[in-house]
Amino acid sequence: MRGISLAKIAAVTLVIGLLSYLAYNGIVLFNNPAKGQALTLGAEHIRQGLDLKGGVYIVYQPDTDKEITPEQMTSAKEVIRKRLDNKALFDANVTVDSTNNRLIVEIPGETNAQKAVQDIGKTAKLQFKDSDGNTIIEGNDIIDAGYEKNENRAGWKVTLKFSSKAAGKFAEATGRVSQLPDDKNRIGIYLDEAMISNPSVDGRIDGGSAEITGDFTVESAKELASLIRSGALPFSLKPVQVEGIGPILGQQALDISIKAGMIAFALVCIYMLAWYRLPGVIANIALAGYIAVTIIILSGVQVALTLPGIAGIILSVGMAVDANIIIFERVKEELRSGKTLRGAVEIGFKRAFTTIVDANITTMIVGALLFFFGTGPIQGFAVTLMLGVALSFLSAITLTRYMLVQAMGLGLRQPWLYGNKGGAVNNA
Repeated sequence: MRGISLAKIAAVTLVIGLLSYLAYNGIVLFNNPAKGQALTLGAEHIRQGLDLKGGVYIVYQPDTDKEITPEQMTSAKEVIRKRLDNKALFDANVTVDSTNNRLIVEIPGETNAQKAVQDIGKTAKLQFKDSDGNTIIEGNDIIDAGYEKNENRAGWKVTLKFSSKAAGKFAEATGRVSQLPDDKNRIGIYLDEAMISNPSVDGRIDGGSAEITGDFTVESAKELASLIRSGALPFSLKPVQVEGIGPILGQQALDISIKAGMIAFALVCIYMLAWYRLPGVIANIALAGYIAVTIIILSGVQVALTLPGIAGIILSVGMAVDANIIIFERVKEELRSGKTLRGAVEIGFKRAFTTIVDANITTMIVGALLFFFGTGPIQGFAVTLMLGVALSFLSAITLTRYMLVQAMGLGLRQPWLYGNKGGAVNNA
């Protein structure tokens, strides 16, 4: 029995050690230079935000003298957001300055400002194509695109209105496409050569208008309508301000933040070891695993790490320790009341569970609100905080508990090992 418990503890410690090694040294899981694709994990491969690494700051303005509507500015924003997403620049920030009708784009880590201007600021190209790739109509043939509740089925639908010139072309094309087999009777909608929708055609559509139905939510219908409108924008975007931003804080601030985090981790480990003894050792091992997994995930999802994001990680380390402290204090209370060691551990985890869940849920709610209503560094803080809370919860409830149970299997029952100064630890 003791041999099995020792082997399990050794296996868990070995896995955590391996994860820590990978987090520090990095690993390439997938690399395809021909396609410019790679997936590398580790601390060195975490994207850094504007405040740490710099990037590009671009301001776009509509190149027209006509009045611009808020809907048109929103559509232009969606186009730029789509282009950034296609380049895996999910951490870039796009905002609308409604007062001056401008779009502000911030791209962390980008070094070629002019290339960024050309890639994301070009006029949107919208095309409706049949299954053979033949263009039926283009963006300037669309008068309007909207979304509304679908009266005939659950969900929402996207509505289209064509120019008089395009109405005939669309009617002819839908009549022809609807007669094709099921794998061919579709008209794809492409924005910048990327397909954004591929609806099937049931019959000829006359009248200069059409509807796209399907399993749309209000959000997805709104997004598709906005993207289609963007292909019919009556203006192009011109850059009025282009700047390469140097890191506001830079490498020195990053090094100081990492050093502060390492000192905090060391002090926490010393405290846990001194006050909780054996459970403290287990908590420290689990905490090391938690930090390693956090680094690996952040490098994998390529979220730009900002200084507030580092603060979120350090804060979540404190929350992970806090969960362990709540559990261990409960265990000590049960031991002092005369419970057996195994019983004290089971009851301690059970009674602490509700408290930990409540604390984590409230923190996750705050993090979610910061993410959805914040921008840039605030979103980075929210992401690292929510990720840290989720991982710290799993670490405290599952990993710490598993290792503590295995430690009991080794026959380690001396009172001082559990920080229990008074009384004794009964046999399980």
